Amino acid sequence: MTSNNGKIYPPLQNGIIRESNLELLRLVCMYYIVVHHILIHALHQVAGYGLTVDLSKYTIISTILDSFLFVAVNSFILISGFFSIRLKMSKLIHIYILCAAYGALFYFLHLYLDGQSIGRTFLKQSLFAISHSDLWFIQSYFFLCLLSPLLNGSIDYMNKKQHLSVIIALTFLNVYFGFVWRNPINPDGYNVMNFIFIYVIGQYMKKYISIQKLTESRNKLIFLYIVMSVVFGLWMLFVVFILKQNTMSAISWSYNNPFIIISSIIFFCIFLTFNFRSKKINWLATSTIAVYIIHENNYFRHYIYTVIIAISNHLILLNDIVLMYLSILLFALLFMIACLLFDKIFQKIISPVKRLLIFLWVKIEARYNVPSK
Repeated sequence: MTSNNGKIYPPLQNGIIRESNLELLRLVCMYYIVVHHILIHALHQVAGYGLTVDLSKYTIISTILDSFLFVAVNSFILISGFFSIRLKMSKLIHIYILCAAYGALFYFLHLYLDGQSIGRTFLKQSLFAISHSDLWFIQSYFFLCLLSPLLNGSIDYMNKKQHLSVIIALTFLNVYFGFVWRNPINPDGYNVMNFIFIYVIGQYMKKYISIQKLTESRNKLIFLYIVMSVVFGLWMLFVVFILKQNTMSAISWSYNNPFIIISSIIFFCIFLTFNFRSKKINWLATSTIAVYIIHENNYFRHYIYTVIIAISNHLILLNDIVLMYLSILLFALLFMIACLLFDKIFQKIISPVKRLLIFLWVKIEARYNVPSK
């Protein structure tokens, strides 16, 4: 079987080619997100976001480190665009059940540990898991899934020139109006509008970018990603501590910042150049969304960050900066692996509920002749 980029792969049993390079990227992106949240939410060591931080060796290192991590969200959505989301009700039910089940689990855990009674919050954490979610990424991704048939259908009928014209138009809306002028259409990239923009770029790369040419330029891509990340980190330090412009620094971290968008595309292209298959990586990658839901839960992350702060304070007293950041990176890795493995077990527990909802939807389809997706 030959891909549209000239590579020849043996077909799998089901006839679908599923390499592991982009599945590995999913895992790397989620790992980046976990480390990013530790740096900004637990340790508060990253310059920017409109927060006041003191200049120290920890702030400098954390800010530059975070500049490498900020490609994660856009790169994750590029994967969805590259593969194209094929909307099925089972997929939407899966996302809903994950949010509802984990929300209820950690809410009850919080009640047990704090000795409180059940309140209205439980309904938000379970029955209204998407509409009342505090997880902006999950909500925006859910909206993207709902819009994917419209996006896919439109792009399927476009030629290369038309597709590029749409990207230019979306760039004008998201970057010029959104990022530059802070228009409500997309003021910071934390929304479905930015996801649509990145998704359409991902589809363009699937159809028209030569992986062979990217592979020949792999070292240049890696070098460019490193340089751009370091430059961005130094820029943030300059804006915060020299110019003292907290507002400008908060804007700079926006996901529709053209600098971050370009860095994300470069990072994505690096993983496109690899060619390998691993059942274990593919198996683990199916739980990446769960890692986000777990570690960003309002109740659970309090306990995680308490542990991280205790470790960090101890290492700061020892004045061992190398050990401190190695500990943070190792903690994030071990925590993410634990989340991935826990999700595999947890999904078996909640699978009867998911199967029941899918069964009921099939009955509704049959009863009212709802077209299957």
